[in-house]
Amino acid sequence: MKWSTKRLILLYLGLVIIKSVLSYLIASPGEFSDSYEYMKMARSFFFSQQFLIHGTPSHHYPPLYPMALSLSYIFNNPETVYFVMKIINSILSPLIIFPTYLLAKKFTSSKNSFIISSLVAFLPSNFSFSNYIMSENLLYPVFMFSIYFMYKVLKNKSLIWSVLTGIFIGLSTLTKDLGLVLLPIMFILYILNLFLKRPHNINFNKFFIVIFFFLITISPWLYRNYSFFGLSLFGIMGFYTTTALRFEAQNEFKLINIIVKFFMNVGLLILGSYILPFLKSLNFYKILKDKKDMTLFLTVIIITLAIVSYHGLYASLINISWISGRPMGRYVDILLPLIFIMGIVSFNQKTKIASWIYLSLIPVLIISSPLVLFPLFPVNNLSYSWIGVLKYALDLLFNFKISTVLVLFSLFFLLLYSVSLKLLKIRLEKILSLFIILLFLVNVLNFGITYHNSKTFWYEGEQMQLALKFSEIDKGESKILFDIESCTKDISKLDQSTLCEPSGGSTIMGVWLNNDIKVGSIGDLADVDIVISNRKLNLPVFLRSDNVFIYRVRNN
Repeated sequence: MKWSTKRLILLYLGLVIIKSVLSYLIASPGEFSDSYEYMKMARSFFFSQQFLIHGTPSHHYPPLYPMALSLSYIFNNPETVYFVMKIINSILSPLIIFPTYLLAKKFTSSKNSFIISSLVAFLPSNFSFSNYIMSENLLYPVFMFSIYFMYKVLKNKSLIWSVLTGIFIGLSTLTKDLGLVLLPIMFILYILNLFLKRPHNINFNKFFIVIFFFLITISPWLYRNYSFFGLSLFGIMGFYTTTALRFEAQNEFKLINIIVKFFMNVGLLILGSYILPFLKSLNFYKILKDKKDMTLFLTVIIITLAIVSYHGLYASLINISWISGRPMGRYVDILLPLIFIMGIVSFNQKTKIASWIYLSLIPVLIISSPLVLFPLFPVNNLSYSWIGVLKYALDLLFNFKISTVLVLFSLFFLLLYSVSLKLLKIRLEKILSLFIILLFLVNVLNFGITYHNSKTFWYEGEQMQLALKFSEIDKGESKILFDIESCTKDISKLDQSTLCEPSGGSTIMGVWLNNDIKVGSIGDLADVDIVISNRKLNLPVFLRSDNVFIYRVRNN
């Protein structure tokens, strides 16, 4: 085995161990309701090979990540199950170093490829995510493998790469709806290739094979959805995919909203890369031996940013007419490995970029300043929590108007940009320690925020403590009904007065209950052993806290 391969495997094993140890300290999930639904889908798959949430078929999320998590239900204790899920995350998420290394190796030395893989592994979006029961732990590696196989399709005549590309685009889609972006990317690469004077090795046969194996890979999930939810876009593709693709509400926003959000996402990409790698990536085209390779990188980045900019455009949190939606850094972060490959490969090259290109990024950073008006904290914005903390500190110390805040952060971003421009001529060996320090500090910050949020707001809360006490006694044997009339509002860390969400999809206590759960009316207690409610009912109380009652309907 080559030393480069041994070194990469040692890096992977080290990451798995470090992540597993750190994740043990995170007491409970706090990323409601995503993590809850993944956990319950995983439990359903383990016990019944279905994807049910509280006994109801679900297609909110694709199945691949819950299938991976389902192995944790070998254990019965809910706290053990949760810890094993985080170990699974710690095994899955570091896999990103392998496709990153393989793709980087096509453009630089083994040494630089290892450096790139190491930096990518410790990016907050990769390193800190294993503490969260979120599909990005699997999506990022599978997505990156898809990009690598796409590159091989473009450069090699063998059809095996087309087969692998189709399968991995399918696996990406079965992990998260964002993976579907790879399909239009592949189509655009095929179309662009038709107009190249010296085309890549992609042709219609290869493109057809990609589509064929993509459809073969996702077809069981599509058929399952059709069986349960009927023949419609919503029924077959699922809730979030349909939401991301919806066009019926276009009158709710203007084109300016999409354009602004696109440039704000470019700003996220610049800031998430710590600026300097992004600036260096602008040299990538000049150092390529085969200039056509740039089509892959540009197509992936532009199309992904465009689709991410449209996705969630309706979930606005601030009252500014030209800004819609909210920043979802975890969607943009999927592109950071490509930026680091392009940037680090270009680091010690002596090529020059026209000044106007650097100047053109200044308006992008200014347009990005409203990002600070949103809560830039985990889990959605792991790479940008340092900005969120600065804004939080500013709010504590001063009571600035919004306009003042925007001016201050515009100046701050431009200051960082100016410093980065000064560092452009420094060699990689001299700047590497700075990257290591930045990544270490942001990951420590994320861990501190995650630990505090998990322990203070969730684990020590009334409902979770009562659920843990009940779980020790019951051990998953009872069938539980949550009183639907106690499901009054969405779950929030600052307001846990509700037992579950009105939709019945998520409960706070259910995290620690390895039981069959359903949410419904107490008028139907057939096949129910336990009722949980925040109302006083004419039933024998088994356990209670100040505001929550656990009733024993019958002995199981």
